[in-house]
Amino acid sequence: MATNGRSRIRSGVVGSCRGGYSRYRYIWHRILTIQVHLAQDTHDTGTSSTGYSRYRYIQHRILTIQDTGVGMTKEELVDNLGTIARSGSKAFLEQLKGQSGSSEASSIIGQFGVGFYSSFMVADRVEVFTKSSSPGALGYKWTSDGTGSYEIQEAEGVSPGTKIVLHLKPESREFSDEDTIRGVIKKYSNFVGCPIFLNGQRANVIQVRLVHASVVRGTGKLRQIATLTGFNNITSTSLALVAAWFKALFGSRSGSTEGGFPLYLHALWLMDPKEVTPQMHDEFYRFVGNTFDKPRFTLHYRTDAPLTLRALLYFPEGKPGLFEMNRESDAGVALYSRKVLIKSKTDNILPKWLRFVKGVVDSEDIPLNLSRELLQNSALIRKLQTVLTNRLLRFLHDKSTKEQEQFDLFYKDYSPFLKEGIVMSQEQLEKEEIAKLLRFESSRCSPGEKVSLPQYIGRLAEGQKDVFYLAAPSRALAEASPYYEALRRKDVEVLFCSEPYDELVLMQLRQFDSHNLTSVEKEMRQDKEKDDLTTLGKTRRKTTSQLSVSSVLSIFRYSHNVTSVEKEMRQDKEKDDLTTLGGESLLRPEVENLLPWLKKCLGGKVHAVKVTRRLDSHPCVITVEDMGAARHFLRMQSHQLTEENRYALLQPQLEINPSHPIIKKLSKLVTSNPRLAELVSQQLLANAMVSAGLVEDPRTLVTSLNELLSMALEAH
Repeated sequence: MATNGRSRIRSGVVGSCRGGYSRYRYIWHRILTIQVHLAQDTHDTGTSSTGYSRYRYIQHRILTIQDTGVGMTKEELVDNLGTIARSGSKAFLEQLKGQSGSSEASSIIGQFGVGFYSSFMVADRVEVFTKSSSPGALGYKWTSDGTGSYEIQEAEGVSPGTKIVLHLKPESREFSDEDTIRGVIKKYSNFVGCPIFLNGQRANVIQVRLVHASVVRGTGKLRQIATLTGFNNITSTSLALVAAWFKALFGSRSGSTEGGFPLYLHALWLMDPKEVTPQMHDEFYRFVGNTFDKPRFTLHYRTDAPLTLRALLYFPEGKPGLFEMNRESDAGVALYSRKVLIKSKTDNILPKWLRFVKGVVDSEDIPLNLSRELLQNSALIRKLQTVLTNRLLRFLHDKSTKEQEQFDLFYKDYSPFLKEGIVMSQEQLEKEEIAKLLRFESSRCSPGEKVSLPQYIGRLAEGQKDVFYLAAPSRALAEASPYYEALRRKDVEVLFCSEPYDELVLMQLRQFDSHNLTSVEKEMRQDKEKDDLTTLGKTRRKTTSQLSVSSVLSIFRYSHNVTSVEKEMRQDKEKDDLTTLGGESLLRPEVENLLPWLKKCLGGKVHAVKVTRRLDSHPCVITVEDMGAARHFLRMQSHQLTEENRYALLQPQLEINPSHPIIKKLSKLVTSNPRLAELVSQQLLANAMVSAGLVEDPRTLVTSLNELLSMALEAH
C-alpha cells in the first residue's frame, strides 16, 4: 500500500509539471553545466547454477567516455587532436585569464597536452565523436590507431559535446569492467566539479547519510542540500521543482528511518570554513581517515603565499594504536591538485612524526604529472611540508593556550609523536617550536600539575641560566633522589622527567630559547667551586694566566667549536676540598685513609672516589659523564655486556658524604671488621648504581645483600 501511494504521489507531481520528468531533465541540464558519462560492455550473467555466485564476461572491450560540454569544430579537432603535446585546456586557460570571471581558471585541469594520447597505452584504436555547441555546427568523427595518422569525417546524430570510444587492447580488458572504472573514479576524481555517471549512475559522490524528506522545507535548507548534492546556481523557480522531485521520488514518511534522500559531500577544503558545519566535518573526516570516530581538532587552512594552498586537516579523537605508533605506517594526508587526486597517502607532505594527522591538501602549484621521484625530491614539496608543519605547530600552540583541557587530553595520547619530532628533526628552530608543546611535572608545582618550558623560563631565579631536569620513573623517586638534594636546598626549580624517553628528548633538544638544558646528575658531576645560583649549570672559567701552556694550546685547538672549548674547561675540575672536614663529619685523616681503601676494595668498578658536600640524607652517589646517554645505552646493550665491561664503559665516580652515619661507621669498620666493611662498601656502590638507574635488574644484588644481612645479625 505504501509503495502504491508513493507511486501515485510521484505520478501526480510528474503529471502536474507538464511532462514533469522531461522538465526536471531540463532543469538538471541547466544546473549541471557539464556531465561525463562512461559506459562499458560488461555483461552480467546473473545467478550461477549453484545459486550463490555471479560472474561477468567482457564482450568487445569497449570503454566510452562522453561529456555534455562545448564540443569542438573541425578546426579545433585538428588543432587539439592532430598535434601531440598541444594542450587545448592550456590554450583555453590563457584565453580565460584575459576575460572577466577568470576565477574559474582554478578549476581547469590538464594543461600538458599529452593526456589524450595516453589512451593509446590501453587502446589500439580510438574514436572521437564531437559537435560544437555553436548554432548550426556539424558533427565529426576522428579516428586513429596511434601510429601517427588519423582520419576526420562528418558524422550524423552526434550530440553537442564530445564522446571518446576506446577499443581496448586484450591485456587492458579490465578497464571495461564497471567495478574497475568505478574504483578509478572514486580514487582520483571523487571531488571534480562536474558529475560523472557510470552506466547511468553517478560515480563521483560520497554518500554520507540519509536526510529525511520532511527536512526539505524552506528554500534555505533546500538550497544547502541541493548544493551539497551537486546542484549549483539554483534559481528560485527551479528550486520548487527540485523540491517536488525529491519528495516525489523519496516520499515523505514522517518518522521513518528509511525515508529520505542521500546527501553527498562537496570538496570541503575549497569551501569557506564558515560554511562547513561540524556534521560535514565529521562525515568528511570519516571518509578521508577511513575511521568511525570524530575529529578531536580541525584545521581548515587557506593561503596564497608563499604558495597557493588549501588544506583540511584533522586530529583524531581516539588514541593511537600500535600500528600508528610504527614509523613505517602510512601517512594520513591525501595530496590533490585542483580536486584531482595526485596521491592518496603522501609521505612527504608532512614529516613522519605527524603521521597521525588525517586530511586533504590541495595546491594549484603542484603539476598533475608529478612523478614519484619528483614527489620525493621536489623543492616545491619541501616548501609545502615546511608551510604545513609550521601552521600545524602554531595551531597546536594556540590550542594549548586557549583550550588547555582539550590540549592536555591530546597531549596525553599523542605526546610520543611530539617527542619523536624533536628527536628526528634536523632543524633546531623546529625542535624548539615542538618543545613549546611539551609538558613536565615540576618541583614548584603540586603532583599531577604540569608546566611547559616557556613557563619554566618565565620564572627563572635571578642569576640562573640553565633549565634543570631530573629523569626518574616517578615524581616520588625523583624527590627522593640524591641528585636532587643540592638543588632542593637552594630552592631551584627542577623538571621531573617521568615519561618514557623524556630524558632522551631533552638530550637531543640541548637548549631552549638560548638556555641550556642541564641534567641535575650532570650538574653534580661537574662539582663546582661555589654553590650559588650564579654558577649553577655554568662552566667554571679560568683566565689564560691560570692555565698552563699545554692547556691553552689544547683549548685553542677546538676554538672553532664553542661546545668543545667549554667541555675542555669543564674537565679541569678543582681538587677535593678536605679543608672543611671535621665537626659532625669525618676528620681529614680519616677521609684520607678511607678514600684509597674504598677505591682498592671496589676494584675496577669505580674510576675515582671523592668527597662531596652536596648530600644530606644519602651516604653516597654515583656520577657518570653523560648519565642520560649512558642509561639509554645500557637499556639497549646491557644484555651484551658483562659486569666488568659495563663498569669499564661507564667509568663511574663514587662520591661519599663524610657526614653521613653510614660513612662514619664504615670508616671504623675498615680496621675493626674488614670483611663487613667490604660488604658494606659493595652494597653502597650497588645502592648508588640503582639510584642512578644504571642497574637494569636489581635481582642480581640479592646474593650480596643476604650475605651482608647475615654478618650484621651474627652478633644477635
